[in-house]
Amino acid sequence: MSVDVQNKGNARFNETTDAMLLIKLVILFLMLHGHPALAKGFKRNFLVYAAVSGQVTDGKNQPLAGVSVNAKGTSAGTSTANDGRFTISVSNSNDTLVFSYVGYISQEVPLEGRSDLTIQLVASANTLNDVVVVGYGTQKKTKRYCGNFHSSPARDQGHACI
Repeated sequence: MSVDVQNKGNARFNETTDAMLLIKLVILFLMLHGHPALAKGFKRNFLVYAAVSGQVTDGKNQPLAGVSVNAKGTSAGTSTANDGRFTISVSNSNDTLVFSYVGYISQEVPLEGRSDLTIQLVASANTLNDVVVVGYGTQKKTKRYCGNFHSSPARDQGHACI
């Protein structure tokens, strides 16, 4: 029996590589099986995102375009398309989505594992009753004040000449 002594350096390299591989496997095992410090970092870097979609309508079941849809406590957000539909990625299927739109009451909706939602926003009771338009122009310096003021009730909105 003979032993080749010339490749002794390569054997040492293989032992080091095997030791590093063993260390990496132990760390991976600890991350996957709940070591608190390692699992926290692992989850933060390898989040699994879930897609949630749905439609937002008003009290008459008409789609609302431009509704803000945000995952509560995160920076994830989107807005609804012209047909009132939205899609948002969330990091947890139990997140809460916040729906907000001008003139409507904001709603917080817990997902509770759902991935398809139908949301109906309720009009706010504190809507604007009157629209006031103030216009200013330029003129030569005189002692008289010049300006325009017009008040139009909400029911005449879109029909008043201004």
